[in-house]
Amino acid sequence: MDNQRNDREIPVYPIGSVERLAGLTARQIRYYERKGLINPARTSGKQRLYSRAQVERLQLIKKLLAEGISLQNIKEFVDREVTGEGGNHPEKQGYSPPADSAGGRLRSLYPVTDEARLMEILRRRRDEDDGA
Repeated sequence: MDNQRNDREIPVYPIGSVERLAGLTARQIRYYERKGLINPARTSGKQRLYSRAQVERLQLIKKLLAEGISLQNIKEFVDREVTGEGGNHPEKQGYSPPADSAGGRLRSLYPVTDEARLMEILRRRRDEDDGA
């Protein structure tokens, strides 16, 4: 299976299907793409194609935003997952408040609260998945 991609990673869904599966509009999906939260494959005709894993990521983004987690904190979490930093359990990693590039100021007055809420939501989701 070294040379084969996991079925969840194969891009097969056009944006219209993703809208229905994720409960988002095409505009929202393209916005999350511009923000670097997802990166769909493209056909030779430039049509976006999404994998099952990307649809699941969009569903998670929607849920986390509904819980009040900032898009910036969601992006940092997704970036850690994609790059492998933090492994499969980012909640085990130490927390560093997010800083902007202009001198280390915090992006949020409540980054620890956002991080704690994000980790609690992810723990609940994992527990729900394990129980199902």
